[in-house]
Amino acid sequence: MQFLPAAANSHGYVPTSSIMEMWKVRFNFLYHEHDEELEDGKGGFLFPLVLHPNTSGVAHVIGMIDETIAWLKSKGDEVEFCNYKTVARDWKAVQSF
Repeated sequence: MQFLPAAANSHGYVPTSSIMEMWKVRFNFLYHEHDEELEDGKGGFLFPLVLHPNTSGVAHVIGMIDETIAWLKSKGDEVEFCNYKTVARDWKAVQSF
């Protein structure tokens, strides 16, 4: 999403469609594994989407993020959007320390 020629792990420019497709594939894998876990009486899953400020505010990336959120929202009530503070609080509430 951003070209960093001096970074050893930079692959150059990557089309936003490639990133979005990668996110969808990851989500779908977890979603289907989640279905199997529910059948076994286990809980849900978390799909964290962390966006670095150096790339998330770039015009072409904002459109991809909007499309991804719309795609996730199309799943209806099966997807819940939470911030990290809420997730951490809920996780701590069910842990025994």
